[in-house]
Amino acid sequence: MPDHAPPLSDEASALLALHLVPGLGSKLTSALLERLRARRVAALKAGPSQLFEVPYLGHKVVEGIAAARDGKSAAAEVELLAKHNVQLLISWRGQLSARPG
Repeated sequence: MPDHAPPLSDEASALLALHLVPGLGSKLTSALLERLRARRVAALKAGPSQLFEVPYLGHKVVEGIAAARDGKSAAAEVELLAKHNVQLLISWRGQLSARPG
């Protein structure tokens, strides 16, 4: 069993961080990326004024995105995946899934 997780790309880390934001599901994530015309990393770094341009994105979700910027929640999740020997899979549409390593 690996003792630490392999590093993720910036885009994969940002995608994982966005998926961990409470209230930010796949539809809001898609709307966020489309509205900002941004990659996931840029969307994660967007300021509150930009985020509030996305329909149905409320204060709690915007606060959650701001909290996810430091990457700590994504890093902790990656460590848990490694601890339990689970591989993170990212589909071409940006959906996450996991399977035993």
